[in-house]
Formats: sequence, structure tokens, C-alpha cells
Amino acid sequence: MAITAAMLLGKEHARHLAAALPGRFTGRLIDIGEDRGVRVSHKDDGKTTGFWEAVAVTSSTTWVWWMPNQDVRRERGSGTLLASVDAPLHYPTEWAARVAAAISEAGHQRDAHWMSPL
Repeated sequence: MAITAAMLLGKEHARHLAAALPGRFTGRLIDIGEDRGVRVSHKDDGKTTGFWEAVAVTSSTTWVWWMPNQDVRRERGSGTLLASVDAPLHYPTEWAARVAAAISEAGHQRDAHWMSPL
């Protein structure tokens, strides 16, 4: 198996990302298929409503996905790509800050879209 950029994400990335996000988020390293990513749970009123997944696609580009909790529990791979982040993997603190900002912005856009009247 070839080593991909996504496999460069490690526990240090997960730790920095969890520290860069507000208290309602918790982060952990996961395996996503053959790739490694960081999954961050999103809690509203103490209940997990979904997960943000950050997967590096190159050494400088990370995709941020949103997966509702019910899809994760059913082990369905469906999710929504919400951001592509220019973030260098070789600097975990900077990577985490940029990905955290993208998650925060995507969360505001997601909430505004889902809460807006039809």
C-alpha cells in the first residue's frame, strides 16, 4: 500500500485540533478507509448531533466533511463536503488553527442554511 498525504495526520494533529475548537467539540484520530483523518464530535445541548471529519488529501490541502450522527451510527458513508482548507500538515498547530476556523465557519453556514425558512 502506498503512503498517502492523508496518512500523515496523527495524534498530534487531533490533539491540536481539539484544543483549537470550543468546549463542545472533542477530537480523536480515526481511520477512514485507507486514509487517516481526524473526527471531531459536535455537541448541542450536551448531545452529539454529528461529526466533522478532516481528511488530508495532499500535504497542504485538507477537506472538511460534516456527517450527521445518525449516518455515523448506521455506518453509512454519506457526508457533506463543506470546506477545502489550505493548511500545511507539517505544522500541526497552524494546520489545526486553519481547520478549526474552517469548521467554525462551515458550522455557521450549515446552521444558517438549515435554520432559514423555505
